[in-house]
Amino acid sequence: MYNLSTYRGPYSYPPAPPLPESRLNSDFAFKSIALDYAGPLYIKDIYGDCTLNKAWVFLFTCCSSRLILLDLVADCSSSSCSMGICRFIGRRGVPEIIYSDNGSQFVSTETQYFAANHSIKWKFNAPSAPWWGGMFERLVQMTKRCLKKALKNSKSSYEEVRTLLSEIEMVLNNRPLTYLYNNQSDEALTPNHLVFGHKLKLESSLSASTDLLVE
Repeated sequence: MYNLSTYRGPYSYPPAPPLPESRLNSDFAFKSIALDYAGPLYIKDIYGDCTLNKAWVFLFTCCSSRLILLDLVADCSSSSCSMGICRFIGRRGVPEIIYSDNGSQFVSTETQYFAANHSIKWKFNAPSAPWWGGMFERLVQMTKRCLKKALKNSKSSYEEVRTLLSEIEMVLNNRPLTYLYNNQSDEALTPNHLVFGHKLKLESSLSASTDLLVE
């Protein structure tokens, strides 16, 4: 006879597996990165007429420090993806590893040829397994939340959206990575602490919204 009380116990989760080595490497920021898109956004035409154009947010995040970098791109094509990565390299250097989902712009021959020419190793999520990309999917969600709070239903220009993205980037890079304990004098560890050594200051309406920064 089976002991039925054994099967009535609470469900227990399996132990969490260890983090990959790229998440624990502390050589320098953006040695290993993950990237994804958010959008589309609808922005006003640069010539000032009533035409609305689509644009996407291209998100990069450092796997170890969790610092993010936000870029604005006109489409999700392979060429736009390659140029976005090229701009990232001009600002942060060439990464050794890139993590992403299986988006068509990432798996394309053009993008992979660009990565091979820069000696970048590209690692993809397992197909139909979005939880593999939790380290960038969560940041995409936080970026969208900030955009929704700031833009609401307004239609902004290209320059206004770029400026807003720089503020969102600063706010998210000031998010706490650790628990806030009872000692109020302790400052929470943030991605900016890990890369720049201190929390950067920003006077913005977004900075007061601490609920946006809860991971």
